[in-house]
Amino acid sequence: MDTRTQAVAPRVTIGDRQGRPVLLVDGDPYFYTAYFLRHVVDRDGEGRLSPMTDRDEYVRQLAHLCRPFAQRGIHGYEVPVNIGWNGPNDWDSERPKYLRNGEPALDQFRAITQADPEARMMVNFLIHAPEAWKERFPDEFELDDEGNSYEVSIGSDSYLDELLENLPRFIRFVEESPFAPNVLTYFFSYGHEGFTWSTLRNAVTDFSPAMHRCFRNWLRKSTAMWRICGRHGVTRRPRLRTQESRRVRSSLPQTSDGSVIPPAHRRCSTTSSAASTGL
Repeated sequence: MDTRTQAVAPRVTIGDRQGRPVLLVDGDPYFYTAYFLRHVVDRDGEGRLSPMTDRDEYVRQLAHLCRPFAQRGIHGYEVPVNIGWNGPNDWDSERPKYLRNGEPALDQFRAITQADPEARMMVNFLIHAPEAWKERFPDEFELDDEGNSYEVSIGSDSYLDELLENLPRFIRFVEESPFAPNVLTYFFSYGHEGFTWSTLRNAVTDFSPAMHRCFRNWLRKSTAMWRICGRHGVTRRPRLRTQESRRVRSSLPQTSDGSVIPPAHRRCSTTSSAASTGL
């Protein structure tokens, strides 16, 4: 089915009213408050959460969740969507294969607009790499000092290049859909709520080949820094020395559960201790 249309998306800008910034939608002030959309899921035979296979039923149930907000005058919706990234250079905005990376955009839009024709959506692009891409690029993942691998490294050029090539097509897909008038803006979600998984696990990263390449490229572009590193013999790719990294980590102040205390907190703790003893 061809879902494209000539519908025009609203013009969204930040203006000034009485010296304060204000959101303007087609020139009119708009106070944006939103329902953060949660998708509807099934459970498999073992009780684990899994995406719904009946997409019409999915739309019906999600619309049922959105309707009470519309009835109370809340027309803003933060909408996470699957960007249709199926594998290396394999994108299908309308029919994404990996629903664990989010729900199809059209299903999300259908549900919301059925419940609320006045919906104003802030579309959240879930830019998670699919399994097929991970298998093709195993060196592009964040690596900690214990050898644990996480999600895609923020130093990965392969990841960034594919997103830059294909995300504009996904945006055009949204803006050519019948739901364009209901879309206010976009933003992107990387990792977990914008944080890398490693930071949530107090890991020391990133030692991945992708980050090594990224850091060395940055050094080359920074002539002064490259000269300094050259004088000190930093010319080859550094090797991960697990024992040494463990020794350094063990020498740092830690909490009772083994977490390293950040430097800023150490300074605050030292100042508080000195004050309490009258020093």
